[in-house]
Amino acid sequence: MNMLLKDIVHFSKDLKRGCDMGAITFLLPLYLAKEVKTIEGRTRLQKLVFLIQERVVKDLKLEEAYEFEPGTYGPYSRKLTESIKFMQSMRWVQEKMKTGEDKTLFVYELTQAGDMLVEQNKICNKIEETIKEIVKEYNKMELSELVERVHKEFPQFVKK
Repeated sequence: MNMLLKDIVHFSKDLKRGCDMGAITFLLPLYLAKEVKTIEGRTRLQKLVFLIQERVVKDLKLEEAYEFEPGTYGPYSRKLTESIKFMQSMRWVQEKMKTGEDKTLFVYELTQAGDMLVEQNKICNKIEETIKEIVKEYNKMELSELVERVHKEFPQFVKK
């Protein structure tokens, strides 16, 4: 068994043994990537994970994995950025650069190893439903509309 697969199996056993819901919320970006296939942009990733975590934590009284603070584009989590880098190093998610005329966009996709991790760590139906609801409601929006909507719904997370 290769080293990456051993890491995934070990992490999975820890999750199941301890029923660590903080670890489940830590994996929200992977569950999100599984649902949408491609997450276009760091800002979109931050906003969607924020919205999912807000609903999941509130509805299910779970521990927050990511602490968000006010940012230029609304809620921002340094820990989420670090977690994505960690998930990339574990080869659970890959980041690709998409260069356009006026900007570079970072695109995130679940890898085969990330897909295995998600499949081995099924989440409760309520979390899965919440992810689907957030994706349906927010993911098709233009980024400017998404940011504006999050600013309106959560003004306390807008940097003044």
